This record gives sequence, C-alpha cells and structure tokens, in this order.
Amino acid sequence: MPAMRLTWRDGVATVFVVALMVVYAEFLARHGLGLVADPRGMGSVGLISTAVLCPLGGSARSSAAWTGLMSLVGVVTLALGVVTVITLSWTVLAAFMIAIAAMWALATIHHALGTVPAPSPTAGAVHA
Repeated sequence: MPAMRLTWRDGVATVFVVALMVVYAEFLARHGLGLVADPRGMGSVGLISTAVLCPLGGSARSSAAWTGLMSLVGVVTLALGVVTVITLSWTVLAAFMIAIAAMWALATIHHALGTVPAPSPTAGAVHA
C-alpha cells in the first residue's frame, strides 16, 4: 500500500530549489543580480546548490532501476551546469535550471508515492 514518506530532507530540498528558482527568475528579469552577473555566475550558483541537494535526494531503499535513472539524469544535469559555466550560454543555463527542477520533482514524487518496505521475515531473529 502506498504511504507518504516525505521527510525533513524533502522540505530542505524544496526550500533550496524554490530559492534557486527565485534567484534565477530575478536574474532573468534584471539580466544580472549582484555577484550573479552572467550565465557563468548563475550556473555556478546552480552547481553549488546541486552539491547541497544531491545528498538530500538519495535513499538507500531505492530500486536499482530508480537509482540508475536518477544517476543518469544527475550526470546530464551536472554536464549542463559545467557546460553553462564554460560557454556562458543562456540556452544551456535554461536547460540546467529545468533539469534541476525536474530532478527535484522526480525525487519528491518518488518519495511521496513510494511504498514503505515490508519488514524482513528475519528481522530481529537471533542466529546462533
């Protein structure tokens, strides 16, 4: 039976992603924002944010297929961030921000709709 499994980690990740998207929206509106003056600066902020977000999204109970999918999406997201910093491309920056938001959404939905694993039949058993 599906059970809601959102935790404080999902809350912290949500705060980080919302803050990042607010900074990105303000950056787009003003074509620069203080120390974030170009796509390289915004890409750097995104890369730093993902370094914080990555450990918040993982779960030891995820299936190998889910872990593989999220690893692939994570590598693509990282590559987009690095390419943004190198090329100063507004288009790649947009793709990078979309990828970050998509990873957050996928992880949050996965956690919210995931099932709590059944206890192992040998859990707590004493072996001689």
